[in-house]
Amino acid sequence: MSSEKHFIIYLTEAAERIHGLDPAFFFASPKEDQESFIHTYVQHRELDARNWFPFIRLDGLLVNTSRLHFGNGGPANRSIIKKAIYDDGYRPLISDNAIAGMFRIPLQTTSREMWGDDPDVSECGYFTERGHKFQCLKCLGCGLAGAMNPDTGENAVHKVNAVTGVSADGEIIDEYRNSLEPRTGTIPKWDFVAPDKKTNEKLATFWQSEYVAPGAHFPVTVIFRDVAAVELGLALTAFDVSWKNIGLGSHKNGRLQGWNEDPGSFTMHVWMDSWLRDEEVYRGAELTHIIDLAKRSAYEARQKKLLTKYNLDTSRLRGVKTGKERAEKGSG
Repeated sequence: MSSEKHFIIYLTEAAERIHGLDPAFFFASPKEDQESFIHTYVQHRELDARNWFPFIRLDGLLVNTSRLHFGNGGPANRSIIKKAIYDDGYRPLISDNAIAGMFRIPLQTTSREMWGDDPDVSECGYFTERGHKFQCLKCLGCGLAGAMNPDTGENAVHKVNAVTGVSADGEIIDEYRNSLEPRTGTIPKWDFVAPDKKTNEKLATFWQSEYVAPGAHFPVTVIFRDVAAVELGLALTAFDVSWKNIGLGSHKNGRLQGWNEDPGSFTMHVWMDSWLRDEEVYRGAELTHIIDLAKRSAYEARQKKLLTKYNLDTSRLRGVKTGKERAEKGSG
């Protein structure tokens, strides 16, 4: 059995090759050579749910180093912190839907900066006149976080997904506040506007809100499927922004600590090209080095304009009726 770790060798090679790449020479090279390099080190651009490898699982604990408020909408306009009945009472958990939404935001922003002249990319994430959220199936957000077009029935399974668990040690605190100004930025458990009995004018607003006390540990598992080195780096960078946004919430000062601040709390498991091959496990300094290599490759690939839009190949599905088509046929 070989003790050689192929994934870290691959990431090192990717970082070196991308760093040493001359864009002028690269884009003048034969198209097939460009495609081979892109697929090997930058992007697996063909969106196909049948492709699994490399398969990466990153497990660990997120820790809030300041209070996390319930009900804050955040940049993704989602309720970030929720609670569940656990053991002896209520315990907090982070909304998986909120993480997915926040993960997509920096990827969509980067895509608009690169390909904003494409109306599909520039309008990705907005609602159509039919009330459906339009997803372009081309940008980095759709490619990595998955997407679906309700109007056409086309969809791409996510390549990257994060799930969290209940914080067993998270303490939920009730806070009672009052203010002369309108309450903003916090969704309360209840609120009450105290009027002047003579004039009926508002004197003050009283409300009760909840927050998670600092020091709660939230278990998290992040899955990466069918990603090249640069895609891994893009995803890790997008999660860095997600943890920051979740920690900040809406109009709050906060911090959620992840693998950058405490890599010792995380472990990465990698299967390179088969479930039959031994998994590679990375912790501590090795994991920190892997994260650095992937992020560095992503940064340089973007600077050298190596990223391109994703492609959903539906040719193999021709002749297969969509659910909408089958329903229309059945009702006709």
